[in-house]
Amino acid sequence: MCSGATKPDCYRHRVLGLPQGRLEAVSQIRSGTVVFLYDFDARHLHGPYHVDSDGGLDLVPAAFHGGFPAQVGNRIVPATKP
Repeated sequence: MCSGATKPDCYRHRVLGLPQGRLEAVSQIRSGTVVFLYDFDARHLHGPYHVDSDGGLDLVPAAFHGGFPAQVGNRIVPATKP
């Protein structure tokens, strides 16, 4: 999940993050997993994104001003042709 305030960091740093208390769950996410990002301000679901790193702590320490250090890296999945 993100807000209008945190969504720019998701795209700028290509990372999705949660509070440190969720590190155990984020650490179970592995490279190649497909995830979505829900903007609760806009009520819009973004994605899919492929996770391109295993989940961990402070993959990009500057992202989210340190507020969401349990992180996974991501990339936008290209649309497939029918």
